[in-house]
Parts: sequence; structure tokens; C-alpha cells
Amino acid sequence: MYWEDNVEPVGKLTTPLCIFCSSKHTEKELINWQMDHLEQIKPNHLPRILRNFYRYVERNINQLYLLHEERKDDQDKLPPKPLS
Repeated sequence: MYWEDNVEPVGKLTTPLCIFCSSKHTEKELINWQMDHLEQIKPNHLPRILRNFYRYVERNINQLYLLHEERKDDQDKLPPKPLS
């Protein structure tokens, strides 16, 4: 994957440019395409693909964790339910 501004993001959601069609795609679209065509990708590109995939998964796991923590905090702020 190559980025429009040539700065490789670590923790940002990005819109990378496709090296084949030069148009913008989501990271998920490009990673899905790369994983579907992994057998045809040059071996020297494999570390970059795996690194991008790892960062994508890690970022999404962190987002899910933060969402879970926010919901947990919201539940803690609610008053207790009365016993009937």
C-alpha cells in the first residue's frame, strides 16, 4: 500500500491509493484484495502486507476495546435498578 502523502500512518484511518488503479480505496478493501491474491504477490512485498494487516487488525481491536470500556463506564453511571 502506498499513501497519498507518502507518510505511512501507524494509528490513523487512511485512504490509501491502489498501486494498480491509482484510485482511493479503504484499507479494508486493499487488504482484502491483497489477501485474496497473496500467492501472486512478490515475496519482497510480503513483509509490508503483513505489517499493514497487523496494524489494521490491532487498530480495530483497540477501537472495540475502547467502545467496550465506554459502555462499561456508562453502565456504571446508571442508578441501580429497584428491587421489586
